[in-house]
Amino acid sequence: MAIDTEFAAALPAELSQRELEVLGDVLRGLTNREIAHHLHISTNTVNKHVHQVLTKLQVRNRVQAAVYAQSLVA
Repeated sequence: MAIDTEFAAALPAELSQRELEVLGDVLRGLTNREIAHHLHISTNTVNKHVHQVLTKLQVRNRVQAAVYAQSLVA
């Protein structure tokens, strides 16, 4: 799922472009390893981006982040 500008604007926290890309891949159900491969970055970097997304969205895990983000586009 691509994160478009309108969707990004609906998020309450300012996410970087890379964090939006990672969130989009989380919404697609990709693992951190798959996200790393898709974005050509290390899994450690993906872990950091996921952590930042969770912190900025004030959720505890990637499932809650996905549910929250999905509720914005539903």
